[in-house]
Amino acid sequence: MSDIEKSVFQSDLPLKEKLERARMELLDLSARNRLLNVPRFSKSAKTIDIVDEKSSEIYRLLVNAGKAFTFLAGKPDRPKAAQEGTSADEEIDYSPISLAQPEDDQVDDRGISARHSDTKLQTRMTPTGLQRRLLDLYHDARTLEEEQGVNILFLALGMLKWIDPNNKENIRQAPLILVPVRLERGTAGEKFRLRARPEDQSANLSLELYLDRMHKLAMPSFDAGDDFDASKYLDAVADAVSTKEGWEVLRDDMLLGFFSFAKFLMYRDLDPEIWPEGSKIIEQPKIRSLLSDGFEAREPLMSEDIAIDPHISPAEMLHIVDSDSSQTLAIHDVRRGRDLVIQGPPGTGKSQTIANVIASAVADGKTVLFVAEKMAALEVVKRRLDNAGVGDACLELHSNKANKRMMLEELRRTWQLGSPRGQFPSALTEQLLQARDKLNAHAERMHVPFGASGLTPYQVFGQLTRLRQSGQKPVDIELEGATDWTDEGVSSRRKLLDEVSQRINEIGLPIHHPWRGVGLDVVLPTTVERLVPRIASLLEQAKAVQAKLIDIAARIEGDAPRILSDSGDLEDRAELLASAPDLPAEALVSPAWDDSPKEISSLLWTGSDFARRFEEVSRHLAATAIDTPIEDLEIELARLPAEFSKDGFVRAHQLTVLLPRLRDEAERLNQELGSTVVPDTLAGILRLIATGERVAAAPDASPEAFAATVWDSGLEQAADLAESVATLEAVQAELKGKVVDAAWNTDVVATRQALATHTGLLKALSRDYRRAKALVRSLLVDANTPSTETVRLLDVLMKGQAAAARVRDGDAFGRSAFGADWRREKSSSAPLLALVEWMRTLRGLGSEPRLIAGRIAERTEAGARALRVRKVIDIGRPMIEGFWNDLGHLAPSMLGDVASAERASLQLMEEKARSVAQADEASQGVLAGVPDQLSDRLELVRRLGALQNLAREIDAAEGLGISAFGSSWRGRGSNWAALTQAELWLKNNSALRHLAARLPDRAEIAKSARATREATQAAALQLKALAEDLKADASSLFAVDDFSEVSIAELIARLEGWLAHQEQLSKWVAYEERSESARKAGLGQLIDGLANGQVPTASARSVFDMAYYEKILTAMATKEPELGRFDGELHSRAVRDFADLDRQRIRASAIEVVTAHHRKIPARDGGAGPVGLLRSEMARRRGHMPIRQLMLRAGPAVQALKPVFMMS
Repeated sequence: MSDIEKSVFQSDLPLKEKLERARMELLDLSARNRLLNVPRFSKSAKTIDIVDEKSSEIYRLLVNAGKAFTFLAGKPDRPKAAQEGTSADEEIDYSPISLAQPEDDQVDDRGISARHSDTKLQTRMTPTGLQRRLLDLYHDARTLEEEQGVNILFLALGMLKWIDPNNKENIRQAPLILVPVRLERGTAGEKFRLRARPEDQSANLSLELYLDRMHKLAMPSFDAGDDFDASKYLDAVADAVSTKEGWEVLRDDMLLGFFSFAKFLMYRDLDPEIWPEGSKIIEQPKIRSLLSDGFEAREPLMSEDIAIDPHISPAEMLHIVDSDSSQTLAIHDVRRGRDLVIQGPPGTGKSQTIANVIASAVADGKTVLFVAEKMAALEVVKRRLDNAGVGDACLELHSNKANKRMMLEELRRTWQLGSPRGQFPSALTEQLLQARDKLNAHAERMHVPFGASGLTPYQVFGQLTRLRQSGQKPVDIELEGATDWTDEGVSSRRKLLDEVSQRINEIGLPIHHPWRGVGLDVVLPTTVERLVPRIASLLEQAKAVQAKLIDIAARIEGDAPRILSDSGDLEDRAELLASAPDLPAEALVSPAWDDSPKEISSLLWTGSDFARRFEEVSRHLAATAIDTPIEDLEIELARLPAEFSKDGFVRAHQLTVLLPRLRDEAERLNQELGSTVVPDTLAGILRLIATGERVAAAPDASPEAFAATVWDSGLEQAADLAESVATLEAVQAELKGKVVDAAWNTDVVATRQALATHTGLLKALSRDYRRAKALVRSLLVDANTPSTETVRLLDVLMKGQAAAARVRDGDAFGRSAFGADWRREKSSSAPLLALVEWMRTLRGLGSEPRLIAGRIAERTEAGARALRVRKVIDIGRPMIEGFWNDLGHLAPSMLGDVASAERASLQLMEEKARSVAQADEASQGVLAGVPDQLSDRLELVRRLGALQNLAREIDAAEGLGISAFGSSWRGRGSNWAALTQAELWLKNNSALRHLAARLPDRAEIAKSARATREATQAAALQLKALAEDLKADASSLFAVDDFSEVSIAELIARLEGWLAHQEQLSKWVAYEERSESARKAGLGQLIDGLANGQVPTASARSVFDMAYYEKILTAMATKEPELGRFDGELHSRAVRDFADLDRQRIRASAIEVVTAHHRKIPARDGGAGPVGLLRSEMARRRGHMPIRQLMLRAGPAVQALKPVFMMS
């Protein structure tokens, strides 16, 4: 920080010099000071100039006679029509006053005119302006006095006209006599009256100092007593300034306005010379510490956080109003003689503290000066002192109370007060001390930390109260080791409990969870992935086993097994019927076996013959060829041209995959570009790709530029305009620093012509040349530029002017075409040329690319889409053209009557390719080996058709076969050997036919029974292995001893639950981990309650807190029985007793303060010294000495009566 920025108090100057510099900062000897330069007849300043009056008469009537004055306007208001549109200042019109009337010129025996001896002050203002100005002065004066406690409204009598020595043109006027006044009125409708305040009149002290310092002039002394003569004082001032040329005392110039002496009075009071010898201000310890020596280090103040009772006893408290601990500490420090600053926001008890400090000081026999900037602060402290009965010790020296008469009356009243009644009770302090200690003992007991928790009984009671108020009732849950938990341990257990509750909220009640019983410690994502297939496989197996067991039991008319081990009984029953023929029941009991045994035998012979013939051609056919319809296949193959190759079928298969992909990519590109119609031809998609590529390559221009319709027909015009901008840029760059700016707006065609044509020795004789030369000198920066260079520069300039003209002429077109990049002559050519060049690339694509470029912001995505489509096109275009060629002369008619593959409908081509591919697949499905030539393939298909006709002849005997063999009859594909064997079994075992009829699938049942038993055993083993991997067993999962005893239905339900809630496994494991941690932490009972739903998760925290705090409180009561014996009613009574004793102490303190004040009041019968002087002043009816003189001469007596001074 520099010396200029450093405070004067931080400098190394001597103390006296520091104080003098600080005093000088209070002075204002500039023309801004109203006491040196008061504005006269101003329309804006809040002043009223008085005209045609006598200062001496005004002083006599206003001050000596105490009369009230009213005001007269100098001219009438303007007519209403003229006032319309007139401002408030214009209504305050200082026009010359009208001429005095004859009756006004009558004089009295002293030679004074009647208009000068009345009580009406004349002005030059209109009635409206005068009333408004008086109202402003009235409100401002009252507001300032209420806020600051000081009156600054004065009537200035007489003016000193003086000339500024620095500028003789500045003529100033300074007031000479300042009379403190007030404006008053009874009601809003009455006139304002001006009345002198009962305060001392004053000379212009600022003017006195200014004249002494700046002009070495001494003003006459000002003695504002009852014998003061204003005329003589003004004459003395005129004599004092008579040596100054042009200076003049304007005796009868008067003005009503605001004048402030505050800073000047501070300047004077800080002058060491006016202080008594031996106690000058620079010798005061506080001032020396503040300005020079610094304050000595003392013991630190007591902290606000400490308990004050051990440090301050009730006997030391002299509080007359309530005081909290921080306020009590401040009061105590002040009484100990400490210097301190007390601060705080509104409402924190500063006025209470001040009142208590003042009362304590009075009781200690000290004097107090209370100074406040706001009068409200003085009043609130005084009101508190009055309410406590201590206000008589205070002398108010602010606002309207700072006048001689009121001060003397107040001193007289105080002097006449009688002895105070009442006395301080002797036993009160001891009673208050005992009550305080009793309450403090309970408070200390309530705040002693307990055990590892560090909780106090107060905190525990508070927590239990909070829990009860929230509706939590006591619980019977034991928390193991709770008394040994630290605060961190409790917090961690709460957190652990919250985590368990959160997991229960997520997974539901654990006893109903699908993964209950699983004991995994950790679950990785891969764990679930490995488990799910195993569970799904086991579920599928279990369902299959269940279905099989139910089916087998139904078929053999047995009971369905309930558990896995019941499957063995079904197997034994099924084996008994396994040897029966495998014929359906209706076949076993069919009448055909009795009525047509020969026909059955013949049918069996015919079938065997058909099988033999089929075997001869089967090497050319697929297994299902006989049963596969081939009519459509034959038709489709016949439609293809004879030269259709095997590669054509391959391309057809490829196009069925590629064409949907191509159309899908084209549609995405189309959506990215915002178009509504997806092209369906190769040519259309290529155009779409070109559009996307152009959009991606679009320059960075504004959307409106892309959307401009001028590009449809004005591309070359835009190009010319951009070239003009480029030309203008080049010319501006070349002519920069060579021609002045005005050259651009100057027509130089004739000038250039004159310079170019007059090149001879006599060119100076040419008038045109001389004019041209003169013009060129004014346009070129270098006037000495050679003629050839000048002509060249003019050519360049004309070129630039022409370009600029073209730019201006094309402004409307430029704004439309180039949008935000167009700035007329200030445009940059680069983005314009880039946009034009891009527009040229759109030829053949129309307006769509530019409209799209203006519509979308992320153009790179369009380019990426176009690239993907182009890659697909590059792969698929040879296939499309090859397939077109494969179809040969039939291609146009099949693909939309077009002439080329690029114009062919891709949808029709996809449909045709799919039908050809399907025909190829059908051929491969019925033929064991597909020939390469289309003709060979068609021949095999036709042979297959003939074979199918033979098969239909065999089917003619279908009725008999079905009647005899039922579902075993398979027509052409019947097992002729098996049917022959069945015929033999039925002939040999006719007695078993009806039983076998009821059990048609005997062999299958037996086989199924064996397989089902094996599957059941495998499922039990698989379930056991899965349970082991889940760290579970039959007991934890199903509450049985062995997995073979597991209910099949329950197993299926549990497996389905696992699959349906795969994601719940990790949550269950997380819950198990947290719950196990909680159990280890002593929360076992609470976790059990949460798991079975007896404790809701929403109440888990409150249940835990209730159990914990009850546990801690029980331990506290065991250790400190007084906690258990606490009686709230007795304690409340003790609190009330203490409060009553404290209020008695406050009242007793007020009595003690009043008694101390009364002891200091001097006897009323004294007659010498300050007391005698004060008594004589009280006895006088008029001519009282000023307050300052009274304080100087009778200060000890005044301070004895009023030890507290309250000033603004």
